[in-house]
Amino acid sequence: MPIELFLSPIMKPIVQAQSALMGVHRSNSNYTPTIKNLLDNTHSYIVRKEFGTGSKTFSVFDNSDPNAPHSYEDRLYNMNRSRAVKGAYKMYMRGDDKPIGALRAGLRSNVLLLKTASGDELELGWHVMEHKVDAIDNYRTFQLSDGYSYQWTTKGQYLERVLNAGQRDAEVRERVGQVRLHPNRRGFDLAINESEVHSLEMVVATALACYIESWNTERAYGGIYDAKQTVPGVWWQRQT
Repeated sequence: MPIELFLSPIMKPIVQAQSALMGVHRSNSNYTPTIKNLLDNTHSYIVRKEFGTGSKTFSVFDNSDPNAPHSYEDRLYNMNRSRAVKGAYKMYMRGDDKPIGALRAGLRSNVLLLKTASGDELELGWHVMEHKVDAIDNYRTFQLSDGYSYQWTTKGQYLERVLNAGQRDAEVRERVGQVRLHPNRRGFDLAINESEVHSLEMVVATALACYIESWNTERAYGGIYDAKQTVPGVWWQRQT
């Protein structure tokens, strides 16, 4: 049984208190950044929870042909969850026996990238995902090798590249990707402007971390301990 289930009675009040503090910070944040909408020239992927595995395996498929069967053999990557830790996954590329990366979703999420399909080594290493709030939304932020900060929004599940970060009204947020959640928590569709962001592995891993920790709770924070219940009244059957 994942360790988060044992810690949930202790961590849930902490998550609720932290969420209340974020609400105070949000009310004091009143600047308005410029937001540029997502363009139409995106590439589509599917991140699918495999039937019969609970939340232990997610597969990633190219969805450029929506009519394709997307069988397990066609996957680009699969993400396998640790037995002991609910938010810990290893990432495998099709045909590789060794993991190409790992992610840990939680109050402080991070991604470790060891290999990319393109062979690009610039994104290899640790990437820490921070939590951020303002008057508009809640975010999970991280940096890529191009020097920009990126953030996943809670409202709309957009991936935004942030220019002039922290410079209040001079800040610009360019939307370069978006997630659309599947019904019944079976996964999500992922659209990416690949001319603007080049690391599919980082986009997939950070999106999955948000899916596990931020997009599965009313608080947009702490979902690893305080997720929506799949069946009302059944405390142990939680979505991830």
